[in-house]
Amino acid sequence: MEWARPILRDQRKLPHIIDPRLEGQFPIKGALKVAALTYKCLSHHPNPRPNMSDVVKSLESLQDFDDVFIGPFVYVAVSESSQ
Repeated sequence: MEWARPILRDQRKLPHIIDPRLEGQFPIKGALKVAALTYKCLSHHPNPRPNMSDVVKSLESLQDFDDVFIGPFVYVAVSESSQ
């Protein structure tokens, strides 16, 4: 993950590592907060790294973002053809 560290610090580069299949349908504020948290978790020194309870609290707080864009959701069911 060393390659990702500089990207996690740059808001302009962050979209380059987000799965394009999400098609922008995620809260950007949440993505920025997750990137900052991830950056802390990848610290070379143990002191700035958050403990797991802090990670969980941070991630739980992201569930409440109200800037989530929810677009159309399409579920495709594939049936087995009997031959």
